This record gives sequence, structure tokens and C-alpha cells, in this order.
Amino acid sequence: MAGKQRRHFFRVEIELQGCCRLVNGFLAGPSVGVRFLDLSAGGALLEVPEPLPVGQALRVELEVDEPPLSLRSRAAVVRAWEREGRSYAGVAFRDLDKRGKAAITRFVFAEARRTGVGAAYVEVGAA
Repeated sequence: MAGKQRRHFFRVEIELQGCCRLVNGFLAGPSVGVRFLDLSAGGALLEVPEPLPVGQALRVELEVDEPPLSLRSRAAVVRAWEREGRSYAGVAFRDLDKRGKAAITRFVFAEARRTGVGAAYVEVGAA
């Protein structure tokens, strides 16, 4: 049956510094700082230093000591907008295996417990 796959993830709002590199073919640009505003095993919301086009390939990285998380993944911009002089990009992770997704899910629930703000359930369309 043709159509979009739907994937279900829990996400948590965060404010953590990470970095990303724009990818063009096999080449990756310089690392730039980004702010992760939410995170799920399917993707993240980033505040980026300049607007990014939908479809732009990225490498994203996030290191957190507590709760522990080491994220390194290819990603693609699936939505982008600007508001009040700031640029935002919703990205979908492209190469996380089951262990990587499980690590992010553990982080999401640990961070929700730590902050007292529940994890939100999101449904994401995947191509």
C-alpha cells in the first residue's frame, strides 16, 4: 500500500548547545554552534545561526553529561522558519540504529523526570 509511514516518538523540550555541519555530497562544511530546543529519537528542533533550506543535509552532534547522551547523526531539514530575527530548523535523523534511538529515548524520559515536564508523544511522517 502506497503512502507515508508514520513513526511515533516521545520528545522533550530542552535548551542545550550542540553543533552541526552542512553536508554537500560527501563533503561536510565547518562545524557551527546550534541550540537544540527539543529532541526525540526521530529528530530535533534546532535554533540555527542562519536560515537553512528544507532538504539540506546535516551532521548533528550533541553531548550531554547528565543524563548521559552522545548523539552523532546524519539529518535532513524537514521544516524551517524565521521568527523575530531567529532561524529554526526541524530536522529528521537519517542514520540512527536501534541502539541510538534507544539512547535518545532513555535521555528523553530521564530529562522529563529531571525537569518535571512530561515527554510529549509525537507522530512523525517518514518518507
